Amino acid sequence: MSAHEEEAENAFQAWLQACQADGSVDTLAYQPDSESLAAALFHGKVQEYREIQSSIRGRLEGLMPGALLGDYRLIKEVGRGGTGMVWEAEQVTIKRRVAIKLLHPYFQLLQEVPDAFLREARAAGSLAHDGIVRIYNLEKSGSHRFLVMELVPGGRTLADVIREMHRLGALGGDFYSWVARLFAKTAEALQVAHDAGVMHLDLKPANILLDCDDLPKITDFGISRMIELSHGPVDSPIGAHEGTWPYMSPEQVVGFPQPADPSSDIFSLGSTLYEVLTGVRPFQGATPDEIRTQIRLFEPKALRAVSPSIPEPLDLICRKMIRKLKESRYQDMGSLISDLNAFLNGEPISAAQPTFRERFLLRTRRHPVQFVFSAMSVLLLVVLAVAIPQVVLAQNRLEQAIFTTGPLLSLSNAESKSLDRDGLLHSLRAHQQSLARISFADDLQKAQMLVQVGRAFLNPFEAWPDAALSLQEALDLQALPQGEADTARILLAKAHMRLALTASRESFARRSGFMDLSITKEKKLLTEVRRAEPSYQIARDLLSRVINRPYNSKNASETATHAWAQNRLAVIDIDWYQEAKARDAFLVIDAFLIEHGLQETSLYFLNQLDLAIALSHLEEYGAARTANETALAGYTRMFGPSHPEVAYCWNHQAIVLLGMGDLAAAKEAHQNAKHTALMSAGEGAEIHDSILRWGRKNAALLNQD
Repeated sequence: MSAHEEEAENAFQAWLQACQADGSVDTLAYQPDSESLAAALFHGKVQEYREIQSSIRGRLEGLMPGALLGDYRLIKEVGRGGTGMVWEAEQVTIKRRVAIKLLHPYFQLLQEVPDAFLREARAAGSLAHDGIVRIYNLEKSGSHRFLVMELVPGGRTLADVIREMHRLGALGGDFYSWVARLFAKTAEALQVAHDAGVMHLDLKPANILLDCDDLPKITDFGISRMIELSHGPVDSPIGAHEGTWPYMSPEQVVGFPQPADPSSDIFSLGSTLYEVLTGVRPFQGATPDEIRTQIRLFEPKALRAVSPSIPEPLDLICRKMIRKLKESRYQDMGSLISDLNAFLNGEPISAAQPTFRERFLLRTRRHPVQFVFSAMSVLLLVVLAVAIPQVVLAQNRLEQAIFTTGPLLSLSNAESKSLDRDGLLHSLRAHQQSLARISFADDLQKAQMLVQVGRAFLNPFEAWPDAALSLQEALDLQALPQGEADTARILLAKAHMRLALTASRESFARRSGFMDLSITKEKKLLTEVRRAEPSYQIARDLLSRVINRPYNSKNASETATHAWAQNRLAVIDIDWYQEAKARDAFLVIDAFLIEHGLQETSLYFLNQLDLAIALSHLEEYGAARTANETALAGYTRMFGPSHPEVAYCWNHQAIVLLGMGDLAAAKEAHQNAKHTALMSAGEGAEIHDSILRWGRKNAALLNQD
């Protein structure tokens, strides 16, 4: 896909999503530069889509009031959403009014049933509460698949109510009491779902219906996820961004290894409460990336600054719901309900202003370069204070140690290189040594801190021996829960793999595609790799331990970790020039990820890219191109067109096309790689240097200056 095609596709997808919410959206708001090739391609896609819609409507003329779908007679269309349309209908045999949710015509054309339909049927169908829209059945009539649901009298969404109330203005005390009661009842329904092991993960005003008595009913459990109560919270699949952007929690927008759990629903409900109280969304932006940045790093405008009449207790409750740190939010719906009821009864609430620690962490996330030196200064004071034998000071030292690592973890490679990298690394090593002199509550707390330090050594400092030391010490404590221990093992394996690659730099260059693949130095390279054999063997042992451990295939986190370890093990096979073995392993992992519904995750795209590399070494260029294009398209959807992973994919695309003899296309792909790397942040500069080196090595073939 060329840059023009990519720009057109991104614009079309944005327009299509907007159209599914509002069918009257003008294409002018989404088209690329009107005189560009991308604009022409965009309008071609729009025209094709409209022709498809027209064709479908022609075949679906029966979908009119009075039409029959099995045992259901359609009465009127009552709403549309991203995946379907909702009709009021009558179940003929028992004379019952119901709502039926039909797939959107676009999905009908593809003859696909989105997984969301099945998830919604299974999740909501298992719940029984007056505050949750009941699912009666999942049925099929002819080519139509549809959910049969409870019909909510009145049929208004909370989004409709927000618009109407803020249009009328003059919101007073009765309004705020009404809001508190409404959200207390909504929280009660969500508590039932959580107790049954179901998270909603897409709470927003449009998914809360109000009946004629203004009682809330939650709908659209299409992306709900089961909570593994016996194995802790379920992690979102690697890189998966499920939900509606303006209402998603920080852990949802970040993706793996951040876990999504019931507090994610509390955050989304808090964002909804903010919008009800103020009439505006708390996190806004022109693009998903802008919204994601707002959610991760910035506090929304103070509620009472938007609307001074909002009662302070309700302000504090809402702000606690949308705290960035999960541990600072309400820990369950019951705690939230207690505070809402306390507000209604004029009693004190538990919610309070953010602590200094929370404000400090937020500022270091937002401005890591500015705060890293002050954090390190605090850290040095912590180290000096260790000798003072006072319990209170020991606890303070521990608190400081825990949150002074944050700025270092937030630094990108580019930012750390712009600072005194050696000085920061020295400070982190001092921090590592100080941990031995701090009194931790238990070994678990110390192990988790060591893992954090190990992560900082890995990225941004690339200090592989230091990372290996911290991570190994964390594992030696044998205190980490199984999932965290497996993650630590994979990170430790990564450190040893990088130590091995450092010992065999030419092997690294070959794997990365920056050497002339037509020149073979197998004997020398094999000698280089064998020099690194001890580190590779340690990595193999660590990864094998993760792979051989029984895992719960219904737990997304355990499934993803299992596949991640398999992928890293196959990468070692590439480094050992066992490309055919690696290729076969990547294909098995590919099927495994698809089977478990993880094909729209960064792990899947990483595996596709690694598969493409293995296939390139085997000179299976056609298959390599297919795998690489899958990775390129996936990373672009997930991270946008200006991201280091996208740059890397473009560069490998150039390698594949060069191997196929398509020099013109290879040159275009290489130009795209250079442009993307320049536009990307963090590792982009480093990747750009590698891309330029490869380009210079192949300049004659690419016909470059």
